[in-house]
Amino acid sequence: MGIKKKRKVNIITFIVSITLFIGIFSETAMAQNIGVLHTTLLSNVPLYCEAKLAALPDSKYEGKEILAITIDNSDSSKCDLSEVYYSIYDGRSFAVPMAIEQDGTWDMEPFLYSNEEVLIAWTDATMKLVESPIGYDIASAMRISLSIYDPITLTMKPPISNISYYGSDNISTYNPRITKVGDEILVSWVVCNNILNDTNAYGIEGMYYNPETNTFYSENNTEVTNGNLVPMIFAKECSYISNYSISEIKGEVVTMFEESVDQTTHISDVMFDKVIKKIYPFFSEKYKDSIIKISTNKGNTVTDLTDGDSYSSIIESDNSMLLYYNKNKIYSINNVLSSVESGGVSETGDARYTIVSQNGVPTYLTAMKYEPFTTSEYQSEIIIDGKTYVKIDDEKWMDESGDIRTINKEHIYFYYVNFEESKLDLLSQKLYKENQMVFPCPPSFIINESNELVCTYTMNVIESGCNSSSNLLRYSKCDEEYLMSANYSVVDEAIRKAYSINMNNYINFSAVIDAINAVVRDKHYTEQDIVNGYAIAIENAINTQLKPADYSKVDAVIEKANDLRKEDYKDFSAVTAAINGVIRGKDI
Repeated sequence: MGIKKKRKVNIITFIVSITLFIGIFSETAMAQNIGVLHTTLLSNVPLYCEAKLAALPDSKYEGKEILAITIDNSDSSKCDLSEVYYSIYDGRSFAVPMAIEQDGTWDMEPFLYSNEEVLIAWTDATMKLVESPIGYDIASAMRISLSIYDPITLTMKPPISNISYYGSDNISTYNPRITKVGDEILVSWVVCNNILNDTNAYGIEGMYYNPETNTFYSENNTEVTNGNLVPMIFAKECSYISNYSISEIKGEVVTMFEESVDQTTHISDVMFDKVIKKIYPFFSEKYKDSIIKISTNKGNTVTDLTDGDSYSSIIESDNSMLLYYNKNKIYSINNVLSSVESGGVSETGDARYTIVSQNGVPTYLTAMKYEPFTTSEYQSEIIIDGKTYVKIDDEKWMDESGDIRTINKEHIYFYYVNFEESKLDLLSQKLYKENQMVFPCPPSFIINESNELVCTYTMNVIESGCNSSSNLLRYSKCDEEYLMSANYSVVDEAIRKAYSINMNNYINFSAVIDAINAVVRDKHYTEQDIVNGYAIAIENAINTQLKPADYSKVDAVIEKANDLRKEDYKDFSAVTAAINGVIRGKDI
């Protein structure tokens, strides 16, 4: 991937009616610096707002993108606010977001698939929730829905609801995925077969989808129950499953999943937290220690990939690779179902990772890194999503209920991928340079036809005192040249140091100016040593061109001390030590 000339970046906004949303509509674009542009599409979005972005198939919709988001439906009750909307980006602006189906029930966890067809699957409540539901009520209502984009009407078709055909109140399905398996499209989901007693009740199931007929079928259509197809099984008899990936390896469907290491995580609690509590999920609540497993042979053959004693996570991927993180390394699954080390990520460590591909080739690895949030003494109170936290100790904060926790700020880092050499290069740029950021909805990435890394996400800023910022739905473009550029922070610090010194204190300031003017600002990250050399040259110019310090007063004191009679002192060694402690050659 070479360095390219800078490109003009368009400002992106929704063309949308303000009455469509509960929150305040925003059309704000801001450039962090040359090469990256952040655009606010919506402000005051809820914490549960999720966003997924995909490029539409080039053969049909060249240069266009589709955005799937869950946002408020102001006509619904408190427990039925979230619905799936979609919007098409034409290269200049996003169209008015449209609901796939305004049925007044809770939608969450959208998954966007764009290959030859464009599909959106999501977790969909099959009924309106009561005013004060418990976790069981919410979990038992959740099923999987799917809609296909119609290239003729340029709209999403009416969805197929409850594609698993489950009718029992004690079953929950969630977290859908869409995967190309050979020539077939596989729609999968996690199932809990017994919400009330969910010990070893979780599994992963799926059905094949025919886009031409808009229908589902299984591997063996002869297996039916009550006239409905029985889903195919890919994992079974598991503890709570938080995430998974599916791929085809040597003609077989292979499933990799994150399983809870104990029986303390329950789907009813997870759903209650998402739908009712609607509070910012901190790191400890988002990602607990789990064990990564791989399943084949219809769930009958299961292999542990990690020990469960350390943090591990599945890597989201926009291609068919199965990848996971554990102990500062990225691993992939090869054709014989073995783990292969693909590179180290010790710089970011325990984080959530995503692979972003270009034409099917992994190009970037992104990392959402959590770092403890600390403040100076005067900043003793902060606000996140309208909730106040008071500092009680460094890194420890207490909320209004008296609960004490660590608060984490979040950063998005980028690696350049070279899996062939098992190498991952951490790039110097981040999505944001500022601190105090949190991302309730992690970014969803694509690489567009201009080789820009594009993402959409929700974000918030941790505010101090009585200030409270809203959650923002943002769309960002990062220029390839910006991402691949070397880190000039040490150079900038050297230049700042040079200009902070009074010019009158230099023997020849022009030598410093020459060193500063020699800096070339378009170096690639692989040329970091050259950039570091610029900083060294500036520092050397500063050190060699500063006037020497004036030692005349020191010499006068030493001369006075030498004229003293040592016999008049109880201990003259202290004076001698002070004289010997003088270091010559200091600059001004």
